[in-house]
Amino acid sequence: MFTGNFGQQVIRATHPLIVVAGEHVLGSFSTLEAAEEFIARQDPYSASLLRLKDQEWVLAEHQLVERFRYGTKSGLNRAAGPLAPGFRGATLISSIEAALQKHSHITYLAGLYQLEVPAQTQKGFRVWIRQRAGRYTLGFEKWHQEFTNAASAFDFFMFGLSRLCRLHVFSCGGVDYKWQVQRQFDGRWYTVSESGLAVYPFWWKRTEKLLQNDITNVV
Repeated sequence: MFTGNFGQQVIRATHPLIVVAGEHVLGSFSTLEAAEEFIARQDPYSASLLRLKDQEWVLAEHQLVERFRYGTKSGLNRAAGPLAPGFRGATLISSIEAALQKHSHITYLAGLYQLEVPAQTQKGFRVWIRQRAGRYTLGFEKWHQEFTNAASAFDFFMFGLSRLCRLHVFSCGGVDYKWQVQRQFDGRWYTVSESGLAVYPFWWKRTEKLLQNDITNVV
């Protein structure tokens, strides 16, 4: 039996992969292929694939972002076409930059192997990405996650700039120590990924804040 938390729920399943729609578990699967076949028969915009990690059900890498409703291909493929062999990282960065240039009000910093969108408002948060040797490190402020798939990294980057995403930040004595990436499902917010500091001034007063961008449309 596989048991973990998802939002305020405790979900028990017979396999390490589950498919959910909102708060409802639709099925439990032992392989990614079986789960994807099941999702293909459902509404692809409501069903999500979760995997068990450290007693938490988290969205699988390629499911972190719901695909754009007007096509099943990643935004990366639509923006730049297939990735050229040997130039995966440069193509990803240039594709993100091309997507950002469609929004003339966005301020960003770009290099060959990294790109950053600073917080555009007081309530926004910094979104950044770096690549090296076919791996992509994506971050929201000090939260970060590594991707091996360029299309997933592209979609998650754009997701971080949209209102479907928010960052829950925990602080002690003015020092930020934990960051939770939250995703909206059916009008409710769920934590889909988290990272934090091992050492922080835990004896000081704790505060929390919610940060959210409203730059792009992921619908």
